[in-house]
Amino acid sequence: WAGGGVGTPRFSLLHLDDGEDYVLDVVGSMTAPDSFSLLGELKMPSWRGPLRGRVRLLTKSLVFESDNLDAPVVKFPFSNVTKLEALGSKRAGFEMECPKVVCVRETGSLDAPHQTVRGEPSVPWRFHTSAEDFAKIFETTSGLLKVAKQPSSVVEATLGAMRDRREARSVFDTSKLFAETEKILFDAPAAQITPLCREPGRLVITDARVYFQPLWTLVHDTGGVRTARLEDIVAVARRRHALRPLSAELFFKRRRNASESKSHENNLANRPCVLFTLRGESEREAFCTAAIAQAAEVNHDVVLGSSLVNADETRVGGFSSNDSGDENVLTKTTRRWKKGDVSNLEYLLFLNLASGRSFNDLTQYPVMPWVLRDYESDDVNVDDWCVFRDLRRPVGALNVTRLAAVRKREIE
Repeated sequence: WAGGGVGTPRFSLLHLDDGEDYVLDVVGSMTAPDSFSLLGELKMPSWRGPLRGRVRLLTKSLVFESDNLDAPVVKFPFSNVTKLEALGSKRAGFEMECPKVVCVRETGSLDAPHQTVRGEPSVPWRFHTSAEDFAKIFETTSGLLKVAKQPSSVVEATLGAMRDRREARSVFDTSKLFAETEKILFDAPAAQITPLCREPGRLVITDARVYFQPLWTLVHDTGGVRTARLEDIVAVARRRHALRPLSAELFFKRRRNASESKSHENNLANRPCVLFTLRGESEREAFCTAAIAQAAEVNHDVVLGSSLVNADETRVGGFSSNDSGDENVLTKTTRRWKKGDVSNLEYLLFLNLASGRSFNDLTQYPVMPWVLRDYESDDVNVDDWCVFRDLRRPVGALNVTRLAAVRKREIE
């Protein structure tokens, strides 16, 4: 996302609160109240006069990201806003009273924690935009502010309904296709899942590529789609997200060199895998069917000759193989691990993936087994069983006292 035109954006989706969505952004300026010279505690220069930057509207807050890198990104939670009104008759600005704001990043630090700063309760912050942009942002902000004043259950239900309508209205921009001759075979609302983030958009499969267009580019055309060639897909896995079978994960070929990864900055295949969640199980099945069929058609050797995740979800993690007879990928990988062709780490990572875990979802992040119990000796003798924990018991029952309590509960 470009700011007002200077520097690299400091705001990211990680700054969204739980259940919060990105709505829109416009170029503008912000003038802080004189009382907020208190922000000198943050070791930043004077806030006198307007700061140029980007005004970003979220469903639960307004954010201002200054072009001045010495100024922090400032977040105005709607729950703290006491007044919002337009400025003057030209309707090119508005003022907001918010006695408590959040500085997302402190001066000179990229990883500083959020800091809440208090000011005068009735002193306004002023924002100016173009007249065209004012029409976009002011009415939407007013509506979201009214929603924020409702009980929390009503807020979440209303924002959820707004999110569903916004995603359902989205339409993929066919001008973003790599080739005019591409034929769209699947097109549906979806969200890309990464650790701590859910980014809604439009998921499309053509006869040559897979595309994901984030919702904010659909509305404001401030960036391109993310895409990958179907021939780069080596596996498709059915996944769960939030305990619902609505997701699918695409696995890509390993990149041979850095230049290959940078050939397209929005290349989905720059990551080892990507996770998408769809709105219904039938849409998830349609996506998997299209992805598997088209990937097999354009790259038969890779997709059918390797670890394709097939439609049979009754097998572990949905993994199955088209290599030889009834031997599935789990059996084949276990056999290779026993022969020493696959390392312990690789095998453990495979078991995590085969069981449905993903590096893209923190609620199902891969885990490693706790095997040792001797962490004090300088040398570990792997032939001495005393250095290993008792694998017959779960971790919660290793302690003698806790084991007794578990057995007591079992008897009762």
